[in-house]
Amino acid sequence: MSDDEIKFTPWVEPGFWRCAEGTPPVELSRSLGIPPEHALELRAAGWEEELRAFTDLERAFAFETPWGYDWHAAGDRLSDFRTAHPRFLVVIRELPASAEGRKIVAEAALAIGTEFPSEKKQCVVLEGWPSDRVDVPRDPGRPAIPVRDL
Repeated sequence: MSDDEIKFTPWVEPGFWRCAEGTPPVELSRSLGIPPEHALELRAAGWEEELRAFTDLERAFAFETPWGYDWHAAGDRLSDFRTAHPRFLVVIRELPASAEGRKIVAEAALAIGTEFPSEKKQCVVLEGWPSDRVDVPRDPGRPAIPVRDL
């Protein structure tokens, strides 16, 4: 292979996707190339406290019980889900208005996992996220995670 044949693509950090409020799941599936039957919707309206978020994650992802109700344990369970499901789409809708509720949404999105934008295999979409980034609540020294528009 000659030098002319070698092509470099710039590294793009993994992150999340953002959609407008009310975007139909079928449209999101089509945009990301993920079959609609591999999509999950979470409603975060009541996530003003972590226990509600943990309960919703447990139900949506069929966690085995018992498990520790903390973000590290949720991340472990969701890592198992990512391994077993190579393609999925999770849409987090009805974001809480409070800063505390948004931190809980950020923790849940981080536990589900980030995705390289070029792969589009395991995607988290934050409906109506107000910023182009997600700060990492439990690790303020970590760089913010990008949020890209669909």
